[in-house]
Amino acid sequence: MPKFSVNQIVKGAVCGTFVVLACKGDFNGSGECWYQIKEIDPVSQRPYPGELALPESRLRLAA
Repeated sequence: MPKFSVNQIVKGAVCGTFVVLACKGDFNGSGECWYQIKEIDPVSQRPYPGELALPESRLRLAA
C-alpha cells in the first residue's frame, strides 16, 4: 500500500521539496513503490519545470 497520497507535500531524503503526482508502482521488482513527483518552491509552493520519479525510501513527509 502506498505511503504517500496524491497532492501530498514530501521532502527528498537528501534535499528538495516535492508534490506527489502519482504512485507508479514497482518498477524494478524490489517491491518498493515509486512516486512520480514534481519539485516545488518550499516557501511559495510554486512548481518548478519538469518531473521525476523516486522510490518510497528516498522520500519523507514534509514537516
